[in-house]
Amino acid sequence: MKQSKSLLTVCIALTAQLVLWVNSACALEEFLIDPEHSRISFRVRHLGLSEVTGNFTLFSGRILFAKDDLLKSRVDAVLETKSISTGVEKRDKHLRSPDFFDISKFPKISYLSSEIIGTDLNQFTVKGVLTMRGVSLPVELQTKFLGLETDPWGYQRAAFSAQTSLNRRDFGLIWSKILESGALVVGDQVNITLDIQAVKKQATPPGMPQVKDGSEVSK
Repeated sequence: MKQSKSLLTVCIALTAQLVLWVNSACALEEFLIDPEHSRISFRVRHLGLSEVTGNFTLFSGRILFAKDDLLKSRVDAVLETKSISTGVEKRDKHLRSPDFFDISKFPKISYLSSEIIGTDLNQFTVKGVLTMRGVSLPVELQTKFLGLETDPWGYQRAAFSAQTSLNRRDFGLIWSKILESGALVVGDQVNITLDIQAVKKQATPPGMPQVKDGSEVSK
């Protein structure tokens, strides 16, 4: 009899934990990054003087967004290295070569969050792992939540901005030349800015375009 009560207690406890887990999972709303209204850009010093800017034009990702507790949110994203663009084709071709991103061997860059820390929606930190050129290292994103809005087509959107800096050599992008002054042709530090707008994944209303990665939604 005692064994039966003990077993019943365990079952009740496991059921309660399962309910809590399901409720927690349900509280996470999936938002898909809209590449038409987002930008992933970077800046790097050239000749130790001015900065060259560029961006990646092909990317996708999702945000598992917890409205009631932002710290439970999660994010993952992938971008295509072939889509790097600095506005100068000769330079872009060099960046796609084995000297830099080696796009034939490493076609993707990915980011997977592991933790979010902070209490202020205007400034919190997303911790995660960035994988680039076959190297995976922890990278923190200093992030701001810009708010929620419903667009004219009935889709709910969330917006974020984030920044980080990294040393490109840590990821195997080691090509450069040293000038007589000691300055590098291409600086080591890369400053990255993310301007992200994401669309809540939902059943498509009649007559509306199907949302797959955010890019199908009308501008």
